[in-house]
Amino acid sequence: MNVKKWGLVVAVLASACDSQHNNPYSQVDKNQSVLYESFTERPKHLDPVAAYSANEYAIIGQIYEP
Repeated sequence: MNVKKWGLVVAVLASACDSQHNNPYSQVDKNQSVLYESFTERPKHLDPVAAYSANEYAIIGQIYEP
């Protein structure tokens, strides 16, 4: 019984030493210069004709050429 407890403790400690499972950033981009940005609210339209707010234009400007 004592061996099972120690095995469980070792398994828990070994799993705690692993990297984060919910990391949103790719490991491929780790050694590159990548700029991640966020926006305050979700864009309502990605159509350049229907878009009317500043946060939509910030995203649309990166997708379409003006």
